[in-house]
Amino acid sequence: AEYFAAFTASHLHAKICHQCVKILEKLKDYETAVQTLQNLLESGFCLTYRGRWWNRLVLDSSNHLKNHKQAYLFALKGLRDSYVRTGDRLELQDRAMRLWNRKQLTKQLHYSLASQCPVPEDELKYLKFSEKNWKIAEIEGVPTNCKTGQKSHFFRWDNEMGSVEALALEHYAAEENGGWKGIHCENGLFHTLFGLCMAD
Repeated sequence: AEYFAAFTASHLHAKICHQCVKILEKLKDYETAVQTLQNLLESGFCLTYRGRWWNRLVLDSSNHLKNHKQAYLFALKGLRDSYVRTGDRLELQDRAMRLWNRKQLTKQLHYSLASQCPVPEDELKYLKFSEKNWKIAEIEGVPTNCKTGQKSHFFRWDNEMGSVEALALEHYAAEENGGWKGIHCENGLFHTLFGLCMAD
């Protein structure tokens, strides 16, 4: 049923509305964008887009409309959505954690909001206040530009200018950091391998 839904008029209407959200955000009409995203999530179409919609809903609500309580509720509901997977789920978890750590969101408010959406308590363990022994790597670099909307560049250890990805690669290539060898290709390597393996 999900496969054939892509060939219906409602599916195409949902994709058009998806593009409209981008336009509304560019026009800074975030209230209409949030309402459109809610309508899309209630439509049941374009299931593979749901992760993106939940993330945009949380982002617009928290960063632009400054409604952190509503944004946190959207994050909880999005994490309960079985169609939110992989990268979208990780991004939504990260947004929920950042909202959780805000002063406006207390423990009591967390449980109050959690009661408004069907998220089992065992799925919210990572949203509780707890110290985790995450290993944090701090990489220092001297930026060449600090302008919003422009890609950041830094001076690397060899005094050459490079991107933040090149700075990270240089950091992990050092012997004291593991001597790793890597490339920054934005998944291009996997796409190439997939194309070669499926070329027949």
